[in-house]
Amino acid sequence: MEKGALHRNETALAAFLAWRLKPGDVLFASWRFDGDPDHEAVGRAALAAAAIVGAKCIPVPVHAWDWAMPGDTRIPWHRARRINVDQYGLYAKRKALSGDGVPGDPRLDGPSARQPYEIVLL
Repeated sequence: MEKGALHRNETALAAFLAWRLKPGDVLFASWRFDGDPDHEAVGRAALAAAAIVGAKCIPVPVHAWDWAMPGDTRIPWHRARRINVDQYGLYAKRKALSGDGVPGDPRLDGPSARQPYEIVLL
């Protein structure tokens, strides 16, 4: 699938996620205002799926850190929370990031890929 084309399958993605989720589940997904069209489509689909089944969707900014500065009014800072990631979570995070990157990609080799926490929007 071409980059930025995920919105064409957003409804199908929401249906798939809803099929996999149960009421009360917590789903972490990219933020729907992240600045990357595919990430935003995933964020919208995740929110829709969570609403369908009664799960909770927690947005995770990814690309926003590339364009936002401290105090940027486009980020709802009052909702930002830090969640620590243990060694297994850090391994899973690196493995997930390596799926679409290339060696030298700053998302793989940069500090955000190694940080032992994630910032989420509650």
